[in-house]
Amino acid sequence: MSGGDGKFFVRVTGELVEVTEEVYRAYYSMARHELTLTEKDARHGLMSYDVLPDSGDTLAHASDDVETQTVTKLTNERLRACLARLADDERELLRALYFEERSIAELSRETGVATRTLGYRRDKALERLRKLMNARE
Repeated sequence: MSGGDGKFFVRVTGELVEVTEEVYRAYYSMARHELTLTEKDARHGLMSYDVLPDSGDTLAHASDDVETQTVTKLTNERLRACLARLADDERELLRALYFEERSIAELSRETGVATRTLGYRRDKALERLRKLMNARE
């Protein structure tokens, strides 16, 4: 919030705090960007990876019948357990690609690892995850 007298304020824990114009612009730019990403995620039905490891929530929709909700919940629990058994690098690669919806090209630019190598690693991680999901325990 900008005061009419050239002062700039941001709300911190419910109170207005005076800040420089640079901080004000950066703060609201980040806040707007975060809101935009949240809105985009909602439009695309994106689920945060953070819900999987510890949450008791399921990915079932309220309109699903009880049987579908139960199957979904059991599948989610199995997925959580299998993801936990993957190597850290495999789990992080799958998280980036499927839960953050990042592309192999984007990850390649960030990490310096060739796209072909990342594609191979993705395929191997998915193969391992598939085997874990299908294993009888």
